[in-house]
Formats: sequence, C-alpha cells, structure tokens
Amino acid sequence: NQFNAIIFASDISKDMVLNPDLPYLIRNISIVPENITLTLEPGVIMAFQSNWSGLEIKGTLKAIAGSDPTIIFRPYHYDKDWILPGSWLGLRFSKTSKNSELENVDISFGGAFYGNPSDQNFYSAIKVEQTSISLKNSIIQKNANNGVWLVNSPSVIDNVQFLEHSAVTGFINSAKAVYVQGGKPEIKNSFFQDNYYGIYIDKWHNEETKEDISGEPFLENNQFEGNVKDVFP
Repeated sequence: NQFNAIIFASDISKDMVLNPDLPYLIRNISIVPENITLTLEPGVIMAFQSNWSGLEIKGTLKAIAGSDPTIIFRPYHYDKDWILPGSWLGLRFSKTSKNSELENVDISFGGAFYGNPSDQNFYSAIKVEQTSISLKNSIIQKNANNGVWLVNSPSVIDNVQFLEHSAVTGFINSAKAVYVQGGKPEIKNSFFQDNYYGIYIDKWHNEETKEDISGEPFLENNQFEGNVKDVFP
C-alpha cells in the first residue's frame, strides 16, 4: 500500500469517536467544525503526511488518555532519518472552539508554517487563539517555532514536559516551548528541557479594539534545565 493508514479525505462532518487501529492519516488540513466534537480514544495515533498537513479545531477535540496507552500526534514518516521539527503543521484551536481537552498526549515534529513564513496560522505544535484548552500530563517535543502558542488564551497547562524546541534552519524565529502572547493562562508543574526559550511572555494587539493586552501567566512549580533562556523577559 502507498499508506498503511486510515485516510481522512475531508473534514470531520459530524461527531466522531476514533478507536485504536491503524494510524489515522491526515493529508492536508482537516477541520473539526463549530459544534462538532472529535473524540480520540487512548492508543489512537494521528499521523500527518507533510508540512501542509494539520488539524484545525473550530469545535471540540477530546483526546484524553488517563493512563497508557498514550494518544500520539506525529508525522506519518516519523521513523525516517530525514524527519525534522516542522514536518507537519500542528493543531490549531480557533476562537469558536470550546471545551477541548488533551491529556496524556505526545506531540512531536510539528510547528511548520503554511506555505511561507509570513503565514502564521499554525507555526506551532498547538496554537490556541482567543479560546482555552486544558493540556495535562503530556509530552510536547522536538517541534519547530513553538511548542504551545497561546494567543490571549486562559488555557491551563499542568504537568507537561516540553523538550528540545530549538531554532531550525529556514524558520525565522527562535523556538519557544510555550509562547504566551497576551492573556492569563496557567502553567504549572511542568518541565522544560533543552529548549531555546522555555516560556516567552509577550503582549497581544487586539485589531478590533486597537489595544495591547499584556501576557500575565500564572506560573507555579515549573522546572527548567538546559534551556538557552528559561523565562523571557
């Protein structure tokens, strides 16, 4: 077979539960529409064909594995020597998304830009824009640009390992394990190792109100090791 996988050829059109099976392959950008829930059971593997592949959640994503087996998001060709950070786009939660939860997930080698570096619709393994998610007990590793990018988001990150997010040739920004761009997320009990920036805090400009919103994360009991800069500024 060209792909040993279950291929998604279109968007998610109705509530859906995926059980462990062959990897589920996304070849382009698949969309979970508003008011639709995609549920991933423990042991599910979501594979992405290329740096044009990603998952955009306008509705709800439930990926909860209370214990092993983990739910995995990775490139389809994850085991090849030529796979690098930025081999697929990532997960993008838009502002209509609500009640999304990720627990005991492993997300790796994402963070590509879509087409060219000026398009930052993804640019992160997980991007959360003006909404919130819960991310717990997980591993976010070896992604380009950003591990998690929170745009004016009150998300909760609890007991997550952020590993090896570093500058990649061809990408314009130094990598950030967690990029807080405005808003008041909670980041606690997490471990940051061998990243360029551990946590990067910045303001966010609201184009509608023309105001700048500062990043004011609540940080508690996080540990840092081997990062170029643990927390900036």
